[in-house]
Amino acid sequence: MLLPLAQQRHNRYVAWQSRDGRQRQEAANLEAEQCRLFGGEPGDDVALCYRMLEYFGGLDYIDS
Repeated sequence: MLLPLAQQRHNRYVAWQSRDGRQRQEAANLEAEQCRLFGGEPGDDVALCYRMLEYFGGLDYIDS
């Protein structure tokens, strides 16, 4: 009975690591996209991007 429990815990750990890695990659991609749109350096305060979006009223002006 111990073997299935150990395997289940291992599977959950692997799934958690996989999900965590994907979330970190998505965050890095989002930061790179924000830097591409607004300039700046990776690691800058991301709250600035949200303030800029509020000021400009979204990204609709890029598509037009």
